[in-house]
Amino acid sequence: MSDKKLMLIFGILALIFISNGAFAWLSGWIYRKPITITENSGNTLTDYQVKLTIDTQTLINDGKMNSDCSDIRFTDASDNELSYWIESGCNSANTIVWVKVPNIPASSTATIYMYYGNPDATSESNGDNTFEFFDDFDDSSLNTSKWTNVGGGTITETNGYLQIDYDGSGNAP
Repeated sequence: MSDKKLMLIFGILALIFISNGAFAWLSGWIYRKPITITENSGNTLTDYQVKLTIDTQTLINDGKMNSDCSDIRFTDASDNELSYWIESGCNSANTIVWVKVPNIPASSTATIYMYYGNPDATSESNGDNTFEFFDDFDDSSLNTSKWTNVGGGTITETNGYLQIDYDGSGNAP
């Protein structure tokens, strides 16, 4: 077979793959890493929050990730963006990130992708979009749209913790 015919065949196959999304890539990102999630319970999991531990320190030190992890994104196999929340540890070997995965088949695997390497990106980390119920207690003010004091006592939010002082009488101690 001639070189021209091989090039033509390769070109046609490349167009087919590209048009079918086989080479899909989140626009603006330089790096993509596949993450395989294994389901072991025998149940299909829907909108399931998966905890990931990621070495962002090495990626940041290598100049591949923004120093505040603002360029982290996750997608499913079709490159649909997934909700995620960075819990702690950006620029550490043990950055904790939760990702809401739409479907993990029973006794099987699902592959998601982590994108990084976009210096112009701003963080889209969002606990409210990732979890059914979320409050990280990080603003020193009780969110009354999520919490109601029905038994008396004093409720305070400080440094990421919710403190409830209650003496059982229905009155603040």
